[in-house]
Amino acid sequence: MSRELLAYAGRSALVTIPVDLVREVTAVGRLARSTLPQNVELIVTEARRAEVVIADRGQIQQIVLNLIINAADSMTELGSSLRVEVGRSELDAEAASQLEPPQMREAGSYCFVRVVDQGVGMTPETRKHIFDPFFSTKPNGQGLGLAAALGIARVLGGGFDVWSEPSRGSRFTLYLPTSAAEVLAVERPKLGKKLTQAPRVLVIDDQDAVREMVLAVLVGCGYRACPATGGREAVALLQSEPEEFALAIVDMSMPDMDGEAPFHALRTIRADLPVLLSSGFDAHETAARLAGTEGVSFLPKPYRLSELQARVEALITPLL
Repeated sequence: MSRELLAYAGRSALVTIPVDLVREVTAVGRLARSTLPQNVELIVTEARRAEVVIADRGQIQQIVLNLIINAADSMTELGSSLRVEVGRSELDAEAASQLEPPQMREAGSYCFVRVVDQGVGMTPETRKHIFDPFFSTKPNGQGLGLAAALGIARVLGGGFDVWSEPSRGSRFTLYLPTSAAEVLAVERPKLGKKLTQAPRVLVIDDQDAVREMVLAVLVGCGYRACPATGGREAVALLQSEPEEFALAIVDMSMPDMDGEAPFHALRTIRADLPVLLSSGFDAHETAARLAGTEGVSFLPKPYRLSELQARVEALITPLL
């Protein structure tokens, strides 16, 4: 939870590089399709050219996935299509400054990611509070996803435009200043490797968007993935089938079991269980120390999808 509050306050540790929004949105959309309800169709409209911004790739992926999941959640009962668009707009100083959060911004070229749903929509009163920390319309929501996204957008010089009406759906548009910088070549995740043994991986993270993204990557790589929303649920799953899992991916910042507690609880049940620890920088020191233990690795957030796949394969391959 602390990492989302740091992001909202503009104190999150960002690694900014030239990022092509078209490439990142396409990759996230490909992963998100496997996690959406069957009655929700995801349509990603790709731009004809690269739309480059200066941003943190991991945070951009997280924001886009969070917007898609929120939109899909609003359409669970209704179904229909969910559209994601990437493009570029010229904004004058007044229009740019009126984005959420309102602040002085320069006129110029802005790249955008727009997520449009045909869900239940929002009342004007709900619309006022969607970026407030801890505000959520979901029964089990923490209300930090959009707050963190707002903080990240603010640090990057951008902001959000939001439209919504009850029974008509919602439209979220993230604007970021366009950059003329060249995007560096990056290694893309090789998702075509299908393992015949299909190792089972326990994914423990209280953030819905992060958990769903990790599950999608694992399934795409040929693994069987089992989600747990907290440490206690993960412990119960491992206790019921201690030899069933080849790996546990553990977030170290969860409300029910924080820090080292989930790691030690899992290792008490099965001492040889490979563990991939993940955390924001608030828990880096503890995670790095535990990573010195045999069969344990550490992947700091935010991370690239290719990095996640590489760490998982490194821990599981010796067991095959």
